[in-house]
Amino acid sequence: GAEDSIATFLSNIGSIYYEWGQYDKAIENFQQALTIHRRLGKEDGVAASLQNIGGVGSAWGQYDKAIENYQQALVINRKLGKEDGIATSLSNIGGVYRSLGQYDKAIENFQQALTIARRLGAEDSIITFLNNIGGVYKSLGQYNKAIKNHQQALTIARRPGSKDKSASTLLYIGAVYHAWVQYDKAIENLQQGLTLLR
Repeated sequence: GAEDSIATFLSNIGSIYYEWGQYDKAIENFQQALTIHRRLGKEDGVAASLQNIGGVGSAWGQYDKAIENYQQALVINRKLGKEDGIATSLSNIGGVYRSLGQYDKAIENFQQALTIARRLGAEDSIITFLNNIGGVYKSLGQYNKAIKNHQQALTIARRPGSKDKSASTLLYIGAVYHAWVQYDKAIENLQQGLTLLR
């Protein structure tokens, strides 16, 4: 109905403000959308709004609030049995823990998201989550584990019909080798990645 359309409209406006970095206005619109979804009893809309609000909190550095909103979205997605939503919530929570430097919790959440994505055969998500895990291992200085995850992502990204995320994955691999002071391998992967981007 009309209220439904208004909620969608408010979410879209919120997203634009978010892109512009006007987080206060983004929150305002996402909150209004959330209120409408709650009133209509639209659980999936409530979950989506909570994810959006969590995203603003994370960007704003309000990590506790971000996790709180993502956790609430996770609960709803679990209740609805929405596997892709569950994976997204877990991945978002992992991202916040990564920002907080709580790397064990970050990996735990990314791994759970990855397990779901593998079960769903969602290749794009699998690549993203493997690269996220690789990034955390890089932050930990566990470069061999970082490379292993990025290489798995690259293998999937290179499959025909997969949306090509090879370039970004090669750049991640290059960055790990750079941090690992293996400059030949760093340059090799970075050049391959840049060639693909062009």
